[in-house]
Amino acid sequence: MNPYLIRLLEKPGTLEFSPEENKWINSKLLEHGKKRNSKFYVENRAAPSEYKAISDILVGIKGEFFVARFLETTYSFPHLLPDLRVLKKEDKSWDSDLPYKTLGNYPNIYVKTCRYNKWRDPSWVFQLKDKYGNFGRDALLSTTSHDLNAFVIVRDEWDHKAYISVILPWVKLKPYLKEPRLENKIGIKKCIYYADLRRDRAKLLENTAPVA
Repeated sequence: MNPYLIRLLEKPGTLEFSPEENKWINSKLLEHGKKRNSKFYVENRAAPSEYKAISDILVGIKGEFFVARFLETTYSFPHLLPDLRVLKKEDKSWDSDLPYKTLGNYPNIYVKTCRYNKWRDPSWVFQLKDKYGNFGRDALLSTTSHDLNAFVIVRDEWDHKAYISVILPWVKLKPYLKEPRLENKIGIKKCIYYADLRRDRAKLLENTAPVA
């Protein structure tokens, strides 16, 4: 298994779930959302509302389902589903979202998902710290890992279709971290903007071999 995957495209690749699959996945998202403490994300992570906080969590999990399916069907990765456990903030793990190394000679995958917005170029958010500096830091921000990051675009958490925009090693993506556009998120979040990745497409693909 080659350790690097490439899917950096001028136009994102489309992946779809059948209506039956999407209904089952969405039922799992609903169950998960009911267990989450949305108030924490408003108070500590600058979420504008409890509804938006839960919606963002479910968008992220939906992206994991899409990436797992893409890797299974396109690169013959083993079947793996996202971890839907709800952990206390002090117990939360910032390990990879899709831990394929536990299943064999496969790279671990971190997944970031954003909503499609026709008025803005896509961007993906990383947690720098909580509002009060406790817990909540994406482990990748402190490393130069060769684990892979998949960036996904969806319309919302319930949609059956997604765009797998990027799968690249973190060591190549980390230099593209920037401050968020929203002032109230500066110092709490970092972002990577798709426009920057498109601009440097050729550079990002250098010395990175795709899986055949």
